[in-house]
Amino acid sequence: MLHVVEEAPDPSQLGLASGLRRVRSHRSKLERPPSRVLPDRGPATIESQFVFKLHLGSTVLPYRLLAPELVVLPVLDGALLSGQDPRIDSSPRLATWWREGEKLWRQHRSATTSATLSAWLNYQNKLTGQFPVPPIRIVYSASGTTLTAAIVSEPKAVIESNRTGASLSRWQRRSS
Repeated sequence: MLHVVEEAPDPSQLGLASGLRRVRSHRSKLERPPSRVLPDRGPATIESQFVFKLHLGSTVLPYRLLAPELVVLPVLDGALLSGQDPRIDSSPRLATWWREGEKLWRQHRSATTSATLSAWLNYQNKLTGQFPVPPIRIVYSASGTTLTAAIVSEPKAVIESNRTGASLSRWQRRSS
């Protein structure tokens, strides 16, 4: 809810300027409190370089991928920025979206959580460890009764932290 988004319609007749995307919160029946009761965020226009595709367990099938979710992440040169990082100000639309998200996080996180939003998203560096993105990755199911795995070759995709199996720097065919 704070960072998973979907495309939002552009109300203008001319469309968006190059390098921008219009997004809004993506709501899910699987949201847990307090996210479930928070109002929708957006629509907002964000710099495109910070809108990534997100593969979750629900988008991985045996030997193929379903359409990924979208996620807004302030990742710059492989580093996850916080709202206090001065580098985030070079992208003012992202800075506004992210700081509002951080404020909601601080107001509604559980009483036992002291982590910032960026630290929570990057638990044990599982997010920033995906950068730079290798050209080919294998993802697999982390639980369930059916083993699922697929190849991800999307350069702007991040993968749910416990689903990355391997990255391949070069795809090689084996001749029989």
